[in-house]
Amino acid sequence: MQQQLKNSEEKQLIGYIESSILEFGQKFINPKYKYAFFATEDSVKCYLYHLIASNKEFLQDLEYTTSEGEKIITWRLHSELATFDIIKSKCGHFDLCITNSDNDFSERSKDNLACIEIEWVSDLEDSYNELKSVLNKLSNPKNEVENGYLLILNDDKGFTAKDLTILSKLKKQYKGIKLFIFDAVKNAKYKF
Repeated sequence: MQQQLKNSEEKQLIGYIESSILEFGQKFINPKYKYAFFATEDSVKCYLYHLIASNKEFLQDLEYTTSEGEKIITWRLHSELATFDIIKSKCGHFDLCITNSDNDFSERSKDNLACIEIEWVSDLEDSYNELKSVLNKLSNPKNEVENGYLLILNDDKGFTAKDLTILSKLKKQYKGIKLFIFDAVKNAKYKF
């Protein structure tokens, strides 16, 4: 019964995260807001953090016990949280990350409830390898991500039908990751 309740609570949190992503996307594609809010990836990250943090559940104190037995207090919502796996001999980071809420890892195998990566793409051909790298980071089992999100933003040339087909095929290679594509040029949003 406890695990069922936890799953229900987690589903609500994931629903809130996804609705926050869509709320951001609606503003991003609206010409009225062009350059007003979203001139850089950092401004996008800050705004999305603000939307998610508006739900008090994400900023409540959370007691966590490290593998060394040290007890620390943290929040669930983090910006630039380090990945568990070393990437190219360095520690990587997730743009935004929501950790799981409990210390009972016997029932679950992953520490991170959701991780969000943001990529600004003006030319898909130039950005394709970077997108694959980000998708690899989100899907890497060592990074313990239950729900991975890649937000792909374009406010330069817009995505062509060919670009969307390529992104759809790329998504199929990464089954556990959701792609949200926001095209400010065409005032369009896509979810794969």
